[in-house]
Amino acid sequence: WGNRYLVFKDTVPDGEFFDWDFFMASQGLILLEGRVRTINEADIVKSIIEKVFRTKLDRNVIYESEYTKTFLNDENFKHIHFTPEFKRLYVQLSEALKYKEPVLLCGQTGCGKTTACQLYASQMKSRLIVYNCHANTESSDFVGNVRPSRDSGKNRFPWHDGPLVQAMITGSMFLLDEISLADDAVLERINSILEPGRTITLTERDGQEIIAQDSFRVVATMNPGGDYGKKELSTALKNRFTEIYCHNTTNVKYIVAIIEKSISHALLRTKLVQPLIKVMSGFLSSYYQDQDIISLRDILSWISFINETTSLGRHSTLSIQDAIINGACLVFFDQFGTCGHKALHLHASENWKTELLEKLTKLVEDKLGTNPVYQDKLTSGFQKDDEYVKIGRFSLRKGPNPIPKEKEFVFDSPTVQANTEKLVRAMQLDRPVLLEGDPGAGKTSIVAALARLTGHKLVRINLSDQTDISDLFGSDLPDPFYTDDEEPRFCWHDGPMLKAIRDSSWILLDEMNLASQSVLEGLNACFDHRGEIYIPELDKTIVVDRNTTRIFACQNPYNQGSARKGLPQSFINRFTSIYVASHSDEDLLIILSQLYPNLPRDLIVKMINFNGAISDAYKPQGYEFNLRDLIYWCDL
Repeated sequence: WGNRYLVFKDTVPDGEFFDWDFFMASQGLILLEGRVRTINEADIVKSIIEKVFRTKLDRNVIYESEYTKTFLNDENFKHIHFTPEFKRLYVQLSEALKYKEPVLLCGQTGCGKTTACQLYASQMKSRLIVYNCHANTESSDFVGNVRPSRDSGKNRFPWHDGPLVQAMITGSMFLLDEISLADDAVLERINSILEPGRTITLTERDGQEIIAQDSFRVVATMNPGGDYGKKELSTALKNRFTEIYCHNTTNVKYIVAIIEKSISHALLRTKLVQPLIKVMSGFLSSYYQDQDIISLRDILSWISFINETTSLGRHSTLSIQDAIINGACLVFFDQFGTCGHKALHLHASENWKTELLEKLTKLVEDKLGTNPVYQDKLTSGFQKDDEYVKIGRFSLRKGPNPIPKEKEFVFDSPTVQANTEKLVRAMQLDRPVLLEGDPGAGKTSIVAALARLTGHKLVRINLSDQTDISDLFGSDLPDPFYTDDEEPRFCWHDGPMLKAIRDSSWILLDEMNLASQSVLEGLNACFDHRGEIYIPELDKTIVVDRNTTRIFACQNPYNQGSARKGLPQSFINRFTSIYVASHSDEDLLIILSQLYPNLPRDLIVKMINFNGAISDAYKPQGYEFNLRDLIYWCDL
């Protein structure tokens, strides 16, 4: 607070009148209000400052500053609606960085932390360097280290500057994402950078001291503690930052404005946005108490689905009416049954779902004059042309591999059709898809079947608590083709996930909730809007082509044990989640009858009845008997 006065007073000409009381009071409000996490606490801070400085403060004046006027005209961010919460965040961030203060942005996922940093870097015409922290982060990952050389020069293990040192030397903006996931002992290494001197000594390079360029800025982000794998930053480290808490937008008026900014249909924008939000929030609130019913991210996914499936350039196009209903099913219904929506699943039934669909259908019919069509399972089979495979009402782009003529997967059973409809609907968006369901429900096989039907190669990667991020992306290994025994040479070997991304293959990450927290957080940038992977050993960023590479994750519910754990909400929000329902006896009969036509139907029925009886008897002991066991039995 005092440092801001010392820096700013040199910019005021001598002898010119300046209202220092208002300046100090407004800077105190910007600085101290950012630390508190509720509106009531912010009002208390404001009243105390006004009392001490004997001046009135107007937040509208303070947060409608020159910063907000400049970014409103930024062409790169025309797609963003700037809410009062975001303007407040951006002014607080800009003021802190103006005085070269290290900033810590704390807030729930989706509140605009990363976007604010991207906007500031764009305004300052500065490069933004991002490093994602995780539980296994070491100081050498962002400071630098000695790595094997891939050249035939004399120095086999040269020094490579890390992203933090690169940012200091080039005067770039450095973003430490999810800083609270890293160990405090690792973060202590950057203490000297957080001090006014902004220097770091590289003991690995004979004590070389790096002094940051004047334009260098450092920002860290984190989610509040309380979610799976999340924790608060230590007080000692937090005090070195200017902390800013980022609030989510909850005012319906601004949510409507964001939607109107995002939606591409003028008819929907003028007639349906407010009624849709009112119906959905009002109806869902009767089934939740004291929980967030509709997040802004859910609403934007709904709008993205409508924009994608009704655009004129698509191979299969839905009407606006049908897109509204199917988008609501994707965002709000298809994930019912997952552990993340367990509370809602307990109260929701097919009758409840039908009731809400009827309300939405009536609303659409009243506003647009036509009745939308909703289908909960495949009805029109599979159709192929030169570029697309049409599955039900939706299309998927064909891959480079030949499509088998014989059907290798049974899509005829009701539950499989419903699960397939959910998955294909989710794939209309370019986000990763998370499939959750009981063992044997067909999560992996349905993805593999769609990959074969569309001519894509599927790379399946089984995760466990022993999986390391290098197992997915790759590492430096000795070159097997280099024969000079005296001077061994190293070369980079792509891991299975990185190779699949380069090859534009589909990727299936199985048993996602068995993976360690460090692996999950290492995949963050790959799954979110950035869609990229930074490889520090190569100092290279690999961009994921969302048009050709599709990423799927499968998991069993974490309440089934076996070292499974709940995933952080910030991680789940990067996916489109769907619940894969288990097979009924009718499904089992249809599947087994087609797979084993030589077996008598009566025998298959008896096998299914026996499987159901023994499954019910031993389920309390944790045993599971499903379609896999029946297939093994039939093979015998």
